[in-house]
Amino acid sequence: MTPPFDGSGFAVYDVSATPEPLTNTPPVSDNGAHEAVRCLDAAQRQIIDVFLRPDGTVQSFCGGPCVFSNVPGVR
Repeated sequence: MTPPFDGSGFAVYDVSATPEPLTNTPPVSDNGAHEAVRCLDAAQRQIIDVFLRPDGTVQSFCGGPCVFSNVPGVR
């Protein structure tokens, strides 16, 4: 669906982190991707500013695909 809309949604954020292993093994170290998404302005605006409100909606603040590079703390 095209945002904004009422209901549930799933947003994908690409922070250009090291890809996960292709086998069923844990990564060698944390690549920082989960913490990075929480700190992105676009994610904070999407979740806190509009979705978690009593009359919240699903919206996008990325201006297209949510792809970020050179995010601090991401390997």
